[in-house]
Amino acid sequence: MDAHLADLVVAVHLGVVLFVIGGLVLILVGGVRRWDWVRNPWFRGVHTAIMGYVVLNAVRGASCFLTDWEYALRARAGQAYDETGSFVGRIARELLYLDLPEDSIALLHIAFGVVVAISFVAVRPRWRAKRS
Repeated sequence: MDAHLADLVVAVHLGVVLFVIGGLVLILVGGVRRWDWVRNPWFRGVHTAIMGYVVLNAVRGASCFLTDWEYALRARAGQAYDETGSFVGRIARELLYLDLPEDSIALLHIAFGVVVAISFVAVRPRWRAKRS
């Protein structure tokens, strides 16, 4: 059961990463194409908060709580951290975890966070509803 939960956690983790990457692409494209929904303050707030958490962890040298949770579940299931119990879990792990030195991954996270911060200024969220 714990192995399946670990696979679920890694799939959710991948979903969060895809939300952040895809969200940034949509924000930048939407800013150019004048898509109003990319200025939604809830969307932008969640997007920026997630990236802020990632950058903070990169600066501190800490791992994501989702990674820690997955590893703990795998340990309880008697699996090594890089083992998966299912096809979906294996694919999610292969897409999620890059085979790079930790310093490089931290720099990548920080650089991506800077681009997200720039996008927050370049394509500003709409804080008030438009008046008719």
